[in-house]
Amino acid sequence: MASTREYTLATSGEFAEIELSSDKNTLKADGYDIAHVRVRLLDAFGRRINDPAIKVQFQVNGDAELLAVDNGWEMNVDFHYQSTVLTHNGQALGLIRSGRDCGRCEVIVSAAGIVSKPLSLNVR
Repeated sequence: MASTREYTLATSGEFAEIELSSDKNTLKADGYDIAHVRVRLLDAFGRRINDPAIKVQFQVNGDAELLAVDNGWEMNVDFHYQSTVLTHNGQALGLIRSGRDCGRCEVIVSAAGIVSKPLSLNVR
């Protein structure tokens, strides 16, 4: 008997949410350690939005700082040492550099009136 597979194709809706993730949860308090914080734009159903280039704004509070931003597009010639970047394929990246004091930092990203849930990183 042959097996049947079912697939669903869904088009993403309007931009409704900002998802943040990091390659590490803890930074060394040495002033040099870096976390890569990925930004993904999602619709109301949690589906990734690929099309629009939307300007996102990074804010870092606590014992770290925003070092640079990027969107992964090889044609991007914008200045990387700022707090804003246009998304490419619905994504962007923030490089967060640790401070020299132990504690926590919080990363928040906003765009078009939508604010992400805070992403907390330990600095030890």
